[in-house]
Amino acid sequence: MKTYRTLRSKDKSALPAFSLAEVVISLSIAALGFVSLLGLLPQGMAMSRQAANLAAESRITQQITAELNATPWNKISWVTGYNERRYFDDQGIEIPVNLLNRPENQFALTYVAAIYVPPGTGKDSKSMSLPVAGSPANRITQEQYLRRVRLYIANTTNRNFNFPNAAPSTVSYSTIVLAKSGTETAPP
Repeated sequence: MKTYRTLRSKDKSALPAFSLAEVVISLSIAALGFVSLLGLLPQGMAMSRQAANLAAESRITQQITAELNATPWNKISWVTGYNERRYFDDQGIEIPVNLLNRPENQFALTYVAAIYVPPGTGKDSKSMSLPVAGSPANRITQEQYLRRVRLYIANTTNRNFNFPNAAPSTVSYSTIVLAKSGTETAPP
């Protein structure tokens, strides 16, 4: 006859099991892996935010550059300095000035853009200086059909952002060379 004691000892040897030390080691390895993955989350979020900012700024730059290239020169304000501000949401879609005060657009403003006309390329200047290829002593010529402007974009919710006094890290800019094309007629 089998006793309870002998039956219990047989069952123990028949069932495989992990020791406490093996369980502790495997849990520590798993915890180390989870902690290292959690450490990568902030870096991934920062990269995602940078990519979104770059995409929105690229969309803004493309939109304003296309508008400037399509506008006849006599309709562009060539006043030296920062011209009118334009406002955009987080996707780089323009928010008209008259809609900024609406409640649904209260938190939509993400980017402020301004076109800067540098001195010497504005209304008083008739041309832009360019080096001439293959000329003796890199002669500089005045090109009357090109003008240079800069597009400044600030990632801010401040409608009255101060571009001239802004820290360089808060503003990105693109230099745009505009070509005069076609014939322009004076408005009637």
